[in-house]
Amino acid sequence: MPKYKYVNIQKTISKEKLEQLLKSFEDFDRHGHSVEELQSLLAMLYWSGFRISEIIGRLPHKTVSEWKGTHYTPAWPPILKEQMWRDADTQALFVRLPARKQWRKDRLIQIPLGLEFVDMIVKQWEKTAEQSPVWKISSITWWRILQALLKPLDPSGLV
Repeated sequence: MPKYKYVNIQKTISKEKLEQLLKSFEDFDRHGHSVEELQSLLAMLYWSGFRISEIIGRLPHKTVSEWKGTHYTPAWPPILKEQMWRDADTQALFVRLPARKQWRKDRLIQIPLGLEFVDMIVKQWEKTAEQSPVWKISSITWWRILQALLKPLDPSGLV
């Protein structure tokens, strides 16, 4: 299990908690994004285990430290429609992430279509245009939405 900066989280959320979160998207400001898009993104995070930056991409940014000096992080492209496909034989949705700096090979995951909430991911993927990102949301906007979503569920402010 990963160790987090402020909290030592040792468990994943349950499907009941995920279902509660998915229903909560209708009750607050979504910054112009549809409920279906946000629900499918949360379902993708739950079933894939990818980082948010691996799904929606990341812009390059500058970091400055005393021991390394100025460093620019590379940009990561988002998942495009062509990096996902549905296989009728195996009844699964496949997602391919290209190799990045730390990885030596592309990563390919398989999400069974029979799992709960996977239909949301498939619908979002189907309505995406060719050569376009499946989720068109910035990381800052996603963070704001997620904080607004989690605040009533975790009054301690640790999430």
